[in-house]
Amino acid sequence: MKTPTSAMLFNTDAGLSCSEELFGIEYWQKRHTARATDSGRGAAWFVRHEDDHLVLRHFRRGGMLQRLSGDRYLFTGLSRTRSFAEFRLLCEMWRRGLPVPEPVGARIHRHGVMYTADLLMGRITPAESWSGQLADTLDQPRLWAAIGRMIADFHAHGVCHADLNAHNILINPDERTWLIDFDKGSLQKATAYRWRQRNLARLQRSVEKLLRNAYSRADWRDNWSILQDAYSRRFMEWRHSSSV
Repeated sequence: MKTPTSAMLFNTDAGLSCSEELFGIEYWQKRHTARATDSGRGAAWFVRHEDDHLVLRHFRRGGMLQRLSGDRYLFTGLSRTRSFAEFRLLCEMWRRGLPVPEPVGARIHRHGVMYTADLLMGRITPAESWSGQLADTLDQPRLWAAIGRMIADFHAHGVCHADLNAHNILINPDERTWLIDFDKGSLQKATAYRWRQRNLARLQRSVEKLLRNAYSRADWRDNWSILQDAYSRRFMEWRHSSSV
């Protein structure tokens, strides 16, 4: 769906009408169904449409580039825009049954040679990020194993998360796990070793950073071994099943 200054993609199975106003926070604020939240480099809101709980994310740059261009990106084609790329990756992962938010829609708005981007997706609730409860899970080896198996499932499908960290792993009270925020994510060759190990190393650094003020690496070394072992076993199961 296109207008003179914008373009949109919608998941027709999500049940929302195709309307550009859904990507403006003002639409939700007028209905008193919006609540701000933190979401990495972007700005995100929890919004509600009837009984559907959703997340609206506005893409923003991180680091030094944030000061230069804030939320604007150079337009080099629709397929290369941040929200369209993430939306299509979400659709593919959702189709494969991976634990990700349901994709609802994506929009880009042109500003000359630049563009801004927005993404609308289902909210996973009730669930909280692993980062906010990490220390409390040190005595939950089954959860660390579940996280390892989940990551292996994504890797077996060739999904490379560009920023795999504890903030992007969600856990519900039943210890079900999800992965969120696939900005700059990609599909890779599942059998390639290097990108998978870089993913795991990034997650390990995230865990260490969150725990280092109160715990030494020795305090959670066994937990990490449990996660790695579960990852390795699940990934080998995938390799075996694909070769049969």
